Amino acid sequence: MKCVLFLGIVYSILIGSIYAKDSVSITFKEVGGSASYSGEAVLVNQEGLLATVAIVGVDPQSAHYLSKEGKEHKLELVAHDEVSRLTLLQSPKDIDLDLTQPKLVDKAAKRLAPADIVYLSTQPESTKQRFVSHDKRYDNQVLPLMLYRVNYKESLPKPGTPIYNTEKHLVALVHQAVKGQPMTSYALPIRALERLMLAGGNKAMAARSWVGIGMDPADDALVVASVRPGSPAKQAGLMKGDVVISIGGRALNDYAEVVDAFFYLVPNTTVKVKVLRGTELIETQLTPKISPTLEP
Repeated sequence: MKCVLFLGIVYSILIGSIYAKDSVSITFKEVGGSASYSGEAVLVNQEGLLATVAIVGVDPQSAHYLSKEGKEHKLELVAHDEVSRLTLLQSPKDIDLDLTQPKLVDKAAKRLAPADIVYLSTQPESTKQRFVSHDKRYDNQVLPLMLYRVNYKESLPKPGTPIYNTEKHLVALVHQAVKGQPMTSYALPIRALERLMLAGGNKAMAARSWVGIGMDPADDALVVASVRPGSPAKQAGLMKGDVVISIGGRALNDYAEVVDAFFYLVPNTTVKVKVLRGTELIETQLTPKISPTLEP
């Protein structure tokens, strides 16, 4: 028994020395207060850029990292998305985070399905967690982007904790607990992180793009109810009564999916939009813009 225990300890030490950590613990201060909130952050480039989730109520500019030597380091805010709460932080150049940069899931990878196995670590013998659903609504309201829902076996992970698929590719970051379900959380798809990284420190680019169409959430058909004069939609030739079929090559089935597709549009980046006008299928080019309220 002692021999087995000793070998187990040796194995743990060896594994810990071979595999770097998947995430690092950080802290935030609450907005206008002194309370601290802890989270996790993952490395997204070799220059020490970290990605995390600054939940509602915390100040994304207050992030700190406590090194293994017990020294507190201020993390510089690079970008923050007010909608998803995704946050990019730059770590000081003189500290060693001892983190592995994860491989992001490929866009062509199989879509996660209910009961699919996911992990909170890339290391061997990771505990299996289970993907639950793609959530489009919260409290009967359409979400600005679809969230993942994940069930956990042992404990609820902190916001920003990485979630990996069975190929150990990063697919999401933990967001916050699902109300009334202590072992379940929402998670942000990694595509949302990629969008924020593309925007970098440009607040206007990180914000949602402006398209300029109105739609009725209660209508089962994806009918354009209005088109703003001078808007990107107007310039693309979209008209009232058009039925939206796809955006950027992504087929759309309901209003929530249209909202989600709009979230991922990047200002000044052209995408193909397919609409049904009467009996004619029309494809046009849409170039979303920075929201007029955010332009300098």
